[in-house]
Amino acid sequence: MSQKHLVCQGATCQCQFGNAPDKLKVLTQTKAFINEEEPQEKLVATTADVGATFEKNTFGLCQMQPLPGGGYKPCQAMVTQWSGAYENVTYEENNGHPLLEDSKATCPIGGKDCISIINHGQVCEITKQNIRNARQEVINILFPLMQLEENDNFVKTRTPCIKKAYFTDERGKRISEKNFRLNDSLCLEMTGNYLKDEVVNIELPNDTVDFQHDEKILEEKILRDYKLKADRDKIILKIVRLQPTAVVTAIITLKSTNQQLTAELKQSEWDTETMDLPQRIFQRGEYDCVPTIAQIAANYLGFSNPNFREDQDKRKDSGLSALNSIGYLKTIGFDVKVFLDNPNDPYFAKGIPDKRKKEAIQFIVESLQNNKPVYLCFADEEMQEKGMGHAILVTAIRYKLDFSTFGYIEFRDPRRDKNGEGVLSSFNSSQSKVYMILALSRKTNDLNNTSEK
Repeated sequence: MSQKHLVCQGATCQCQFGNAPDKLKVLTQTKAFINEEEPQEKLVATTADVGATFEKNTFGLCQMQPLPGGGYKPCQAMVTQWSGAYENVTYEENNGHPLLEDSKATCPIGGKDCISIINHGQVCEITKQNIRNARQEVINILFPLMQLEENDNFVKTRTPCIKKAYFTDERGKRISEKNFRLNDSLCLEMTGNYLKDEVVNIELPNDTVDFQHDEKILEEKILRDYKLKADRDKIILKIVRLQPTAVVTAIITLKSTNQQLTAELKQSEWDTETMDLPQRIFQRGEYDCVPTIAQIAANYLGFSNPNFREDQDKRKDSGLSALNSIGYLKTIGFDVKVFLDNPNDPYFAKGIPDKRKKEAIQFIVESLQNNKPVYLCFADEEMQEKGMGHAILVTAIRYKLDFSTFGYIEFRDPRRDKNGEGVLSSFNSSQSKVYMILALSRKTNDLNNTSEK
């Protein structure tokens, strides 16, 4: 450990089968920083950072996926697990171990340990104490254009920036730039040194959108004389009028220096829909995936199957067919919506065909948006060889807004040896096939009975 660096956000990674690097993003914890005097960006990367956890989520062209006419398919970077982490430390927030500079990641396409870290992401940073301890003549040579504060041997600079610009819904949850609507809010996070009490004007020159701040509509689309509360401040502007628009621009002017900062939010072709499912529950045998997944979905929807353990024991050595699975789900309290509304023939024996791909993506996305857990019957390579299917629940899908394709599907897997998680990159490939898609909700009569109690 003493000879190795910890890895942080911004670390550069490379896949042995790709032709371009990508940088790591830490999405699973917000408290542990490294190599910064004031924690802002360098979050420690851990074994919990799996899935699409890179800035671009691609390592260029994937040599493991050749095209029939020559060349290779674009990589869709996906991490299923990390190896070589520092296991003597566990972070409480995400239950992950910190990554080291020689840790490696596994991709479902490239295989075990195909992704390496080529730069750990840490950088040297000059702190106040460094400058206070330095000789004055050295400071004058290194920083000839900077002025020092009187009675405090420290350089005073502002370096302001708009660190983040994004939309949130009425509950404060961050949303896609594509999906903002009336009564949502634009959030501008500003950061820099010595910005507390700095006065700024914020101009929003957007003909199709009007904003308000503190219940007051902005006159001439300008928030005037806003005083920053700290060196890091978040300015929230509510949308009160909205017409179709592709771009929202915000211009912040510091009145003391007349410096201007600009943020521009453009609608993206891609979006991600997620579902935060409750705790992992694992199978007791090889075949009891359906009752196990059903219990996870029931917990999310606020009810429980009292015969859950009995059903697990009953099915751990013999599974359920597709049609029998639907019948079982209905008997324990679910309303089941079948993809393509064909409950008598819900099963695609050769996997979801390409001509149905767009409809399938839209079905999954809209089900998640309506808080309906999405149940997939799928098989990986090992299962295909055995002629078996397996039940999983979708936790995230990265998709194009026209539903023409998806980048990945993350799912909750009840198999203990899979650690409760997995990733799909296709509906129908040699690596995985999806045979059936269901959207689950709680039966209306069950809700009524509960409210009467």
